Amino acid sequence: MRNEFELTILYDVVTKGAVVLWHDQMKMLGPFENQKQAVSAAEDYARLRGWMPSNCAPDASGLNTKH
Repeated sequence: MRNEFELTILYDVVTKGAVVLWHDQMKMLGPFENQKQAVSAAEDYARLRGWMPSNCAPDASGLNTKH
């Protein structure tokens, strides 16, 4: 069984873009003002597609209410 929490985010300092690798898919986002914005946008992108950080567990309703 694959790890549903596995997400890779790469930040390119030249283009100021982020590359999101998740579920055998790649998405390029950006450019952004800085690395923090790029990582935040990449995490938001993944969350909208069902990713949940490993330190957050769903509540009884099945929704992640901690983030």
